[in-house]
Amino acid sequence: MKRMLRHLVLTTAASILPAGCQALPSTAVDGLPLPVIGLGTAADGRDPVLEWRAERAEPAAANVLDGELLVGVAQADLTPAALAGLAVRRLPGARFLLVQTAAAAADDLGSRLLADPDVRWVTRHRMATPATEPFYDGDPLTPYNPALRLLKVQEALLEILGASRVWTNTCVAVLDSGVERLHPDLVRHVLGGFQTSEGFDPTVPPPSADYDVNPGFHGTRVAGVISGAVGNDTGAAGIAPGCLILPVMVADPKSGQMATFSILGGMWLAAHLNRPEAPYPWLQGVGDGTPVHVVSMSLGFEGVESRIAAFDEMAGLLRRRGIVVVASAGNAGSAVTAPANSPGVIAVGATVPPPGAEALAPYSNFGDGLDFVAPGSGIWTTDGANRASGLPDYAKAYARFTGTSAAAPMVAAMAALVHGRYATELAAHPAPAAWIESRLRESVVDLGEPGWDPYFGWGRPDAHKAVTGPFVP
Repeated sequence: MKRMLRHLVLTTAASILPAGCQALPSTAVDGLPLPVIGLGTAADGRDPVLEWRAERAEPAAANVLDGELLVGVAQADLTPAALAGLAVRRLPGARFLLVQTAAAAADDLGSRLLADPDVRWVTRHRMATPATEPFYDGDPLTPYNPALRLLKVQEALLEILGASRVWTNTCVAVLDSGVERLHPDLVRHVLGGFQTSEGFDPTVPPPSADYDVNPGFHGTRVAGVISGAVGNDTGAAGIAPGCLILPVMVADPKSGQMATFSILGGMWLAAHLNRPEAPYPWLQGVGDGTPVHVVSMSLGFEGVESRIAAFDEMAGLLRRRGIVVVASAGNAGSAVTAPANSPGVIAVGATVPPPGAEALAPYSNFGDGLDFVAPGSGIWTTDGANRASGLPDYAKAYARFTGTSAAAPMVAAMAALVHGRYATELAAHPAPAAWIESRLRESVVDLGEPGWDPYFGWGRPDAHKAVTGPFVP
């Protein structure tokens, strides 16, 4: 559960009235109960009309897609009358839709929509960015990252090997720029990926994604932190080596940009893949049929500190399916940004590891909504191939990875370890995601004030402690 603090200082209208944070009424999605979420409920006195006015008053931002709006509606299949004749996209079961109109008409359309009693909220459609500081190379690759020792990963793996095989029963969906599937440290356990960018239509199989469109191979680096192979005499081991990875390319293959609706589509895909609730045949029988157990998102909307209600809804759906959702807190040294600031999402900040006292990294976001921290500076991981010869060359395809983008997959991987260790028991548990998050919280090394604090959240999870001991419901 998020720990929310009251702000002592309020600055701008936008900080008082975050955009797109209207409460989700208690109803159902896919037959599952949809609880009212604490922040943004009617008791908070928040008004979607005032929130929209505050958002319109914000300066134009490069990450806003002109003429595109996300619209929250009362029912999943409802289309407001004001949208007649306009291009509309939606995700099955979701109580929001994406509409495209002329750029000059968007503000007026948003205001007209909010006069409709069936419209819950309106917000601009934005682009996310990978949550990464500039990476650096130069030091020779060492057999183990210091972070692995700090998190007691080797001890955790030895514990798990005596109880189960994490790589056969746990899948992490990496919502990012794609993954270089042929990398020797990834090739045996990376599934065929999907694209949810470029006009994702859930009713038909999306294009495959077996490569990384990011010039810095961002998604490949995230995958290596989670699942890089161990014991193959090459490269850098991940936290949960050999864990199944499902790449979900939410970045546009041409521009590399990550639209809000593409990310939401990736979350929807992860919630339905290989599950009995899947509404379309293409979602069944993917890979060996293993469903997603953890979602890892190393991305965010820097400068957008308000909640985005559509992420609240998708994160709630994932958690009700028992899926742990992890996201990077952001790299602006300020407040935790979307989607990490949504209830149901584990927000991860970054620390600078020893030598010296372990401290919050100077770039890491912090404050309300921060859940955990993990090492995020100079992490050795898998990188993209040199294709100068026309063929992939992975001989030197490793790099050091810095940012909350590196820290978040560490926590996602530890969630995968916990699932792998207690998979049998969790299969019968009514709330697996909440149990795994609680287990991680119980394992933490408290780095700040006792209990939760705004700089380290609950602390840094300890992988060994998290997978040791009996299962207690």
